[in-house]
Amino acid sequence: MVRTMALLAICAALAAHAAVVAPYKRQNESGITLPEQFRRYQAKYHIRCPRELETLATLTSHRYLAIRRTGHGDFAWYHRKFRHRDAKLGCSCGRDKDPKHLVRGRKALATFDQWPHLSDRYPTDDCGRSLSGVRLVSLGARPVLPTDRRGSGPVIRPMANPELVNGLGWEKAVRDALDIVLGKCDYDMANVNSDVKRKYVTANHILDYYNIVDAFGHVSIRNPENNSTFIMAKGMASALVANDSDLAHYYVSDAYPVRPQDFGRNRSERFIHSEILKRFSGLNSCVHAHTTAVLPYATSDVPFLPVYHMVGYLGLDIPLWDIVPLYNLIDVQDNLVTQPRFGASLAETFGGNGTFPEHVFVLMKQHGFTTCAATIEDAIYQAVYAKDAALAEKGQVELRQAYHGAGVECSGSVETLSPEQVEGTKAFPARFGRRTPWELWARQVEVDPLYQNNL
Repeated sequence: MVRTMALLAICAALAAHAAVVAPYKRQNESGITLPEQFRRYQAKYHIRCPRELETLATLTSHRYLAIRRTGHGDFAWYHRKFRHRDAKLGCSCGRDKDPKHLVRGRKALATFDQWPHLSDRYPTDDCGRSLSGVRLVSLGARPVLPTDRRGSGPVIRPMANPELVNGLGWEKAVRDALDIVLGKCDYDMANVNSDVKRKYVTANHILDYYNIVDAFGHVSIRNPENNSTFIMAKGMASALVANDSDLAHYYVSDAYPVRPQDFGRNRSERFIHSEILKRFSGLNSCVHAHTTAVLPYATSDVPFLPVYHMVGYLGLDIPLWDIVPLYNLIDVQDNLVTQPRFGASLAETFGGNGTFPEHVFVLMKQHGFTTCAATIEDAIYQAVYAKDAALAEKGQVELRQAYHGAGVECSGSVETLSPEQVEGTKAFPARFGRRTPWELWARQVEVDPLYQNNL
């Protein structure tokens, strides 16, 4: 009841405020009009009110529909919501942008004087815009979003979790209200086959059961109903994934949440998955993990090699990706793939372009590994057997050392598959991973006390 009243209050305030502020000028603080600003950047100024927003003033509607913008300063959610194409233009970052992107990105619009003017101290992906987890606005003199204790204005907390702002989850409430004001939109990508989602939940539990992941690490699957989106569990341990509400849908193009309910507890490293799926159209699943058995090969110069027939997919020259050269002066050097440019660099390391990569397994220096495949069964196979390969190689080295210590002559090099054997066994995940191992692993997790699958 309280939530319903809150939504009605927001709707009423939106409608009333639209009538009041419709005539305000399109002009910035220095008196330079928007068309003049756009001419400076050799861009054409074009704004018109789309049909679905005829009841609201154009700039007013843009004002509220951009309640949560991306770090680029665009209105991506709004344009995706209504599938606009004519209202976008190019930017130096190479992405399509809202008409106000170039100007708004420089905080030049006086008409947005009630928007929080955030500093540039927080890094973003490609454009260098200020990045914040929360973008909230007030409705004129009547704030309908949470205010501080003195009631002086909306609470703005950069980098905060939207669901934790005053504990009320207001960002979702406002988005729900906008759906009511503007009419139900046809952009929901959630109609995914339940068998696919059940398989995805099971995959999470398999990774946990075999200690490929713990509280961290994640797997993704491309949406079979719409290949421009993908599914990931929200920010939670894989062993706890059980319900549809635990899953989030993201756009492959930029890892932006598809639905209002997808905001909150988003995986910070979802750009690993989005950039790989974007670069390789034939891939449909990725696993990223910090598996203890594999980590020594990501933290030393010891080569990780395919030492037996089940891991030929690893290849004889596994790439080692290092994020450090990508850092700039304002980046937080935490080794996390939290920006599209980091994910794009990792995706490039897989080699090749187009349908399938040259490599399906990449080590991440001082971090872990990422593996990708055409199916989620193949991706799980590759992740599980990568751990076995690491243990097998370690066992071979330890055994040689033990023999050498006992005075037995033995070769000092690691015995590995030949190039011909690698070529002959690299298809094992597709040949066997989709049936025999998966059937066993699925049954093992089904009887595990932690396993729940409510899909």
